[in-house]
Amino acid sequence: MRPNSKLWLQPNQRLWLKPSYEERKYSPDQPRVPSGNPDGGQWTDGSAGNGIVLPEIVITADDGSDETDSFNFVQLAGDIPVGDSPEPPKEEPSTSAKRTSALKLVARALANAADSAVTVVETTAFVAKLGSWYLSRVAEIASYNDPPRSLDDLQEAVSTPAPGYDIHHIVEQTQAEAEGYPRELIDGSDNLVRIPRLKHQEINGWYQTKNENFSGLTPRRYLSGRNWDVKRAVGLEALRLSGVLKP
Repeated sequence: MRPNSKLWLQPNQRLWLKPSYEERKYSPDQPRVPSGNPDGGQWTDGSAGNGIVLPEIVITADDGSDETDSFNFVQLAGDIPVGDSPEPPKEEPSTSAKRTSALKLVARALANAADSAVTVVETTAFVAKLGSWYLSRVAEIASYNDPPRSLDDLQEAVSTPAPGYDIHHIVEQTQAEAEGYPRELIDGSDNLVRIPRLKHQEINGWYQTKNENFSGLTPRRYLSGRNWDVKRAVGLEALRLSGVLKP
């Protein structure tokens, strides 16, 4: 007979083992919106509001002790910060950040000047007056003004890559992989959307910017160690705040 290894375990040994995938992903004690609703399955505090409400966070202090946040729920609100300069430059900026800022300024100026949805042809004619370097980035400028779309539309678009768009992971892939989530889940069709490249960059910046809605932490830091559904809820809210996903 094979020896039973469990006989050699100390009491409460399970507490020292790494949580299983199911334990990381699911938390039955946290309330969710009932199925059949547009936000079915997402975290909620039971109120009638439309925002995503997240559970309590425990922060590990520098001395190793645990500090429980001063409130039990975090209500996401506000917009994705852009922090752009007031005027688009005629000459191509020397850094990637400044080029991105200039492209977004042009995209918003174009949207304000148009009476309806902006086409690539209209974008080309508009940017030709501003500087030649914008012409190579027409697709990015035009896609920035896409109207919000449904989650199904964003997911279906993944199969048709296009200039000016990126494939975005709703749950950030680097953190998820570091925490042991399998690539088949991270790269699964349910976690991928095609979004405008400039909006993608805004969302990435939002994840690494300290946010009072997360008790002064960055969203990325807040999500460290959280389960899959909480990460996904924040990822979907980021898409809404950026104007990519319909409310």
